Amino acid sequence: MVRTPFEPPTISVIIPIHNMETTIVRAIASVYGQSMAVSQIIVVDDGSTDQSAKAVLDYGSQIVLLTQPPLGVSAARNAGISQATGDYVAFLDADDEWHTDFIATICDLIRQDPDASIFATNYQYIEPDGSARDASVETALASGDIPTGVAYLRCLVEGIYPFYTSSICVRRSAFASVGLFDTKLTFCEDIDIWVRLAQRGRLLYSPLVRAVCHRDARDRSNDQRARQVQSIHYLEKMAHIESSWVGDPRSRAYLNSLVSRGVYAHYADMYRHYGYSGPVSDYLISYLSLWKRIKLVIKKLLAQTHP
Repeated sequence: MVRTPFEPPTISVIIPIHNMETTIVRAIASVYGQSMAVSQIIVVDDGSTDQSAKAVLDYGSQIVLLTQPPLGVSAARNAGISQATGDYVAFLDADDEWHTDFIATICDLIRQDPDASIFATNYQYIEPDGSARDASVETALASGDIPTGVAYLRCLVEGIYPFYTSSICVRRSAFASVGLFDTKLTFCEDIDIWVRLAQRGRLLYSPLVRAVCHRDARDRSNDQRARQVQSIHYLEKMAHIESSWVGDPRSRAYLNSLVSRGVYAHYADMYRHYGYSGPVSDYLISYLSLWKRIKLVIKKLLAQTHP
């Protein structure tokens, strides 16, 4: 059998920005500093009011700059996907950066299975105080003991996030079967689409740290009521995926646990961090009400899927 030489894949990079003039240059520089070049860089300006767009234009015409009203990061990423020409799409947030071998590592994964849906690497957090920590040292995704799509769900249930938006690359054609980023969500929008992609396709992962996430102290969340509405939408979607997942039966158990954990974590998060000041009894009633709604959705969907 004659092996054909591996041709480097075409990769489009999508960077959404909203008032990131102080960090966008660093993000773009990390793309240009890759040991393997990308095919296209798309920056989507999501209604910035600072000099973010000018900072991008200073790089010249080799960067595709799209502008739109402030519609949110999901809409910005979707706009970038619609203009991408590469066979694969990598995402980079404007305040993050890549190690020099990020694209090379992604290409190594693509070489192993070009038809997989997701290719991802480990990453590192830089905290506001400058301290650094790896997000995960070793996960089920790299152990090879169970299918990687199911392994990703297991990681989520255990509170492990082995990759995130700036450390992932997606086969562009895979979006055709699962849709794009959900513009109704402003949090968990990335996990939502990764779960949908993992349901329909394969996932390849490298435990090597190849991306850096710069965390800051700014609160990017919406108000409590908006987060509650979005939580219902997000968890109902997870319940629907749980009912329709085909393959390893463990995946449905993990998704069921993820829904349970997500309901609790959401309200615990609001209670601790978002200034909830009402009586504890009201908090518990709100939690139980949402949980009852989600369980009814799961029960209904399971009945439809398995009469």
